Amino acid sequence: AAALGAGGIAGVAPAFAQSAAGSVGKTHHALLIAATTYPNLPPKASLVGPNNDAALVRDFLTSNAPVRFQPANIKVLADGIPADGAPTRETIRASLTELADKAKAGDFVYLHFSGHGTQQPAMDPSIEVDGLDECFLPADTGMWKDRSQGIPNALIDKEIRDHLQAIRD
Repeated sequence: AAALGAGGIAGVAPAFAQSAAGSVGKTHHALLIAATTYPNLPPKASLVGPNNDAALVRDFLTSNAPVRFQPANIKVLADGIPADGAPTRETIRASLTELADKAKAGDFVYLHFSGHGTQQPAMDPSIEVDGLDECFLPADTGMWKDRSQGIPNALIDKEIRDHLQAIRD
């Protein structure tokens, strides 16, 4: 799984692992998320590489991966490149829900998050040993107005966990 840390993240989270030999008749799905620009944050928050990451991963999955992905089974949420949508909180959540509805037992699911990540005070401190939630910051992330309310439009670790569990189920 991707490590969420201050500054930025790039990583993958396979929801199902399966060998190439056991993949006959199984569908390979990918959701590639790349937040490069952050219009609601200061310009210095924009990044250079996430959209390039998504384009390179998409090309690898369709042409060089040991088990090739069909282009129709790869969804890209990114800015600055041809994509299926913007990497906003609601688009990411809807795409994860759509993926959970499509994936069947034995399918391989590849998730890629590239963009800023950070921590914020835990929404439920009773379940966080360090008192912090790890967050992925979608493109429509806003500035903190009230630290007790968290970062506007951030995806916190428990939300991502719940989406991963829905995909596994």
